[in-house]
Amino acid sequence: MDGFDHEGVRGAFNIPDNYFVPMLLAVGHFNEKYKPMPPKWRKPYEDIVLVTY
Repeated sequence: MDGFDHEGVRGAFNIPDNYFVPMLLAVGHFNEKYKPMPPKWRKPYEDIVLVTY
């Protein structure tokens, strides 16, 4: 995950100052009764990938 609170994570998990947290990884499964919010910053595939033959 990008844009997380490094100091907040360090405090929540009692991580010493001499360690750096490079990223967070969400682990779990999707609960079908909830509808996920659409990503606000993510561009569609067609805007990023150019296929040439």
